[in-house]
Amino acid sequence: MENHGPYIATFICSIIMPT
Repeated sequence: MENHGPYIATFICSIIMPT
């Protein structure tokens, strides 16, 4: 995995917890 920063974290979080 590459270090994309908080963007990917937010993207994944949106998939895991699409609140």
